[in-house]
Amino acid sequence: MDSLGASDESNHLLVVTHGGTVSQITAWWLRFSEQMLATAYFSASPGSISVLTHNSFHQNVLAVFNDTSHLSLLG
Repeated sequence: MDSLGASDESNHLLVVTHGGTVSQITAWWLRFSEQMLATAYFSASPGSISVLTHNSFHQNVLAVFNDTSHLSLLG
């Protein structure tokens, strides 16, 4: 993730993953320590969208997590 996050080629990056991995990516983005990872888990629904971004202070932000509103459009 560090090499993807350091890429200067684009301001946007789309990562498609499974549930367990989304927890690890979110923790990485928020810079959780290994001790924090032992007690925290981010559970996401299948097909959900999460948005990791920066705020105006260049801090990593979890702006949207586990959004499934787009799935209601399917039917």
